[in-house]
Amino acid sequence: VAVAVATSGYDEAGAETLDAVARDVPFLRASNFSRGVGALRRAVREAVAALPGYDIEVTETHHNGKRDAPSGTALTILDDIDDARGSGGDTSDEGNTETAERVHGRVGEQPREGDEIGVHARRAGDVTGEHEVLLAGNEEVLELTHRAGSRGIFAAGALDAAVWLAGRDPGRYDFDEVLDAGDDDTDTDSR
Repeated sequence: VAVAVATSGYDEAGAETLDAVARDVPFLRASNFSRGVGALRRAVREAVAALPGYDIEVTETHHNGKRDAPSGTALTILDDIDDARGSGGDTSDEGNTETAERVHGRVGEQPREGDEIGVHARRAGDVTGEHEVLLAGNEEVLELTHRAGSRGIFAAGALDAAVWLAGRDPGRYDFDEVLDAGDDDTDTDSR
């Protein structure tokens, strides 16, 4: 049976278990199954590559009961930024594992230094999820934002992934592949 997983925060043993699963069945793991977040991640990678040297800040907001900070989606976006800057990113990949310094919040004297990325996590009310990437430099600011209106978007994306995975060969797959397939074989809204 194919497996689609949308949780993050695995320790080394958990990650190894997931790798073992991918050897036997079609396996897709994503920190977020929202199609909009998938599009945001693509836009962030393109913007960061097109705007070298710009300062970057990542802010995420979730409901007041969310336990992890920053969110798994924010961490994935930070890895995307590192990859687009050519500094490694996701340490689960072989090769360069260097990442830009991530400065969480700012208190007191905190001038920016080097290629650091500011990271901010907010918890309030019943916010489903919001992720913003701010790029600033050269007398201009670019803000890329995704807001989730309901948790239903995550379920719809997970269903899209499950349908797309069905019948595939064993191995590791990425949600980008589901997005690339378009509506041809993943339109769960019409079911």
